[in-house]
Amino acid sequence: MRSIRCSSLPILMRCPSALEGDLRIDSFNDASALGTAVHAAMQAVVGGLMVDVGAIAKEHNVDADDLGVLVFFGRRMWTKLAPSFPGATTEVEVAGEWPTIPALTGHIDTMATMVVVEPDEVRVIDWKSGRIDGDYRAQLMGYALCIFAMEIEVQTVTGTVGWLREDDVETYVFRRSELASYIGEIRDQLARVGQYTTGGHCQFCPRRHSCPALAAQAKADVALLGGLEIVETSDGPRGLEAMPRAEAVRLFKMSKVIAGQIDAFQDAVRRMAKDGPIDGEDGTEVRLVPEKGPRKVENEKAWPILLARLDDDALLSSIKINISAVEKHVMAKAIRGKGAEAKRELTEALEQAGAVSSTTVSKMKIVRKPKGEIE
Repeated sequence: MRSIRCSSLPILMRCPSALEGDLRIDSFNDASALGTAVHAAMQAVVGGLMVDVGAIAKEHNVDADDLGVLVFFGRRMWTKLAPSFPGATTEVEVAGEWPTIPALTGHIDTMATMVVVEPDEVRVIDWKSGRIDGDYRAQLMGYALCIFAMEIEVQTVTGTVGWLREDDVETYVFRRSELASYIGEIRDQLARVGQYTTGGHCQFCPRRHSCPALAAQAKADVALLGGLEIVETSDGPRGLEAMPRAEAVRLFKMSKVIAGQIDAFQDAVRRMAKDGPIDGEDGTEVRLVPEKGPRKVENEKAWPILLARLDDDALLSSIKINISAVEKHVMAKAIRGKGAEAKRELTEALEQAGAVSSTTVSKMKIVRKPKGEIE
């Protein structure tokens, strides 16, 4: 292993064999596309520029509403943090070499901000937009090791993770005096290559398609879930609820991994079926069958027909307003340089009229326990 990207350190610290092997696949999905879009938006926010959410969403093919929420939290978070990061910059390449471990490289780009606050201190922010919390201390530790190697006068690196979706921050402090300990963490984990640790992190591992440990664990967990006895009671089916809570959490994490594997497999079969039916040799076959999808309405053509048949109340109850599209049109209509102000005025007017409201839903999420400042 010639070098390690700092962004790969979190998965390495979870499983020593995560970066080994010939077959490594980095998947591109909706979550990664949204993350890229958020990074582009936050680069503008940190630079004090106007953020055109609609344009960025279109460029990266992501949902504008989802992106808008994250940018809102990001802007609010940056407003609070900016005083501690005077002269903040983005797009920073870092690299460092230390004895006994491979060279480290990192790109503190649109996700992060780095600024030398004092001659002996550097502060870094890494923006995270994902729905699933993770432990990114190792990634920030990698940045710190690179900075220590590049800037010998720096004695402290303070790394902050900004969880945009949760509107929360987590801060780590790294000191040059503890360099040996940080290097030792990486060295010790690399010494365990050949050993595997399975868990929820497997769904993000580039080796998940060729990992023997994941295959064995998934097989065992599927067998375990399939063998659980479900008993019907007056309160509904019981059985899974009797499982030890810690085991239920572990299986919940692995179910995400297994579901991802199933999705990838189904995608592969779909690609095979594009070349023609796949014979199952049991009297069945898998083929792509055309079915009617969701209906699409052309607003301009439909509007006069609807007006002739529906009253105002019926129309209002049938129409769903795309707030992101409305904001885009308001910004485009505004005087040059006043787009952001027009958007804010629209938001305030809608809120004062009670036209905009938000709901709260409960989702099962894998989250980290509160840690505060960690050294």
